[in-house]
Amino acid sequence: MKPVQFETPIVFWHSIDDAEPALPRAVRVYLCEDGKSLAESWMESEGVIVLHASTYSERLAQILEYTTQALPEAPLVVILNFPDMRMERLLELGAQEVVTNPAELIPAIRTAATRKARECSLRSNRYLDPLTGLPNRYLFQDRLEHSLEAHKRSKQPMGLVILDLNHFHRLSESFSHAAGDAVLAELGERLRSVTRKSDTLARIGGNTFALIAENLRQTRNLIQVCEKISAQLDVPVTFQGEKIKLSGSIGAALAGEADHDAGNLILHAEQVLSGAKQIGQNSYVIYSAHSAEDRIRGGLEKAIYHALDNRQISMEYQPQMSMDGERIYGVEALMRWNHPVFGHVPPEQFIPVLETTGLIEKFGMWALESACQQFRQWLDDGLMPEDARVSVNLTSRQFFQPDLADQILGILDEVGLAGKYLTLEITEAMIMEGNNRTADTLARLRFENIAIAIDDFGTGYSSFASLRTLPIDYLKIDRDFIKSVGVDSAGDAIAGSMIHLAHSLKLKVIAEGVEQESTQSRLVGLGCDECQGYLFSKPLAAERVPEFVARCA
Repeated sequence: MKPVQFETPIVFWHSIDDAEPALPRAVRVYLCEDGKSLAESWMESEGVIVLHASTYSERLAQILEYTTQALPEAPLVVILNFPDMRMERLLELGAQEVVTNPAELIPAIRTAATRKARECSLRSNRYLDPLTGLPNRYLFQDRLEHSLEAHKRSKQPMGLVILDLNHFHRLSESFSHAAGDAVLAELGERLRSVTRKSDTLARIGGNTFALIAENLRQTRNLIQVCEKISAQLDVPVTFQGEKIKLSGSIGAALAGEADHDAGNLILHAEQVLSGAKQIGQNSYVIYSAHSAEDRIRGGLEKAIYHALDNRQISMEYQPQMSMDGERIYGVEALMRWNHPVFGHVPPEQFIPVLETTGLIEKFGMWALESACQQFRQWLDDGLMPEDARVSVNLTSRQFFQPDLADQILGILDEVGLAGKYLTLEITEAMIMEGNNRTADTLARLRFENIAIAIDDFGTGYSSFASLRTLPIDYLKIDRDFIKSVGVDSAGDAIAGSMIHLAHSLKLKVIAEGVEQESTQSRLVGLGCDECQGYLFSKPLAAERVPEFVARCA
């Protein structure tokens, strides 16, 4: 914990029940609207938290309990306008000081900071791992119990992730115990850099780390957490000039699927951790409960491991057209799974299975190579125009690989396809989660004339600044916005705004899911550049594309 600078301490202030704040002048005060903003503000710039209320209330107690659990290292003061017999209860819930006289607030702030720093120092000796400085198993267990209690009340998705380094004993045998310690220390730092301060990252065993991921916005975020952790294993650790390659397995579980019980949650994460070890290095699996739907999903998980080897996976291609529907500009490549028992499995079912089993990276690269090979064949046959492109979707896991550009350029070189024929589709969420490294990757791909498209535009939270500065060529407006175009004025206005925004940034626009002539006609009036949808063609097997292109000629 950073020591609070007493000269000008920072105070994060939240007043409850409309109490008029008597703000001190001797400190820098930041007003926060609720407990969540308190937590977010403190994590950005540590200081002292002050909760202000007229008197004791259950609402005050709830916010105090939430804050102490979310920020166990934050010093906290409660100031009341009127004394109350239950003030001791506030101390029991985690406040370091409770005052009723505004004149006592500055000394209380200093006392709270000193007490919390002392408390953290004492606790670190008993509850922190000496090698990594992370919480050990004892502190982890305590925080897990507290997090589950908070989860019961908030109902916010919460997950547990367990990472095991594979064959760790061989590392010590091949190098030294010092090398093993260096790997653990370095990995601890890497994991710390990609986890939020509000989460608990711990080393719970010799070669085992665990993460309590709280207040996930949605269940899918647990997948993203696993991917970020897995990505930290891709880069070797350098020790005394030697590069040590890492290999690990990840198991994860959601609290809601373990009945809020810490023992069950750990058990379920460890169960799927064993499955991840069977898949291969740096894989992850997320636990699913055994409802009827999940049993079907379990069958899909088992079947999909062999889907590529058994030639059950294929590609289909949906034409991307000029707005009048007379010229083909390219095709979007889409993965399909035809299982001998399950039949045609919809992508919305098997793509999440690929993600939770950790196979999405392997299947994604196979799809990219297959699509590029097929498009090269069409070009050689004179089927596609010289300015046409094949669009391939990138998964989040692929996008954040450090060697993504090398893999893609390697596939293009092997297939013999120039970069100008390829468009990579990524989502808004991936753009917003990106960093300088991913921006460099996009720039390198763009240098090779590979186009970048933002898929499902409008469903995420893109920053206009990101759209302006990143090397992007296309925006693909999501079908949920397109279906109302030509139907009501609001739909026209939204789509028109997106098209105007894109054109002002010198980007082209592709409308997805165009199914009605009225929609096509209105999009022409709004200035849309290209479109795709069932009005022109559903996704086609490769052998049916030449027939479609011939009709466009």
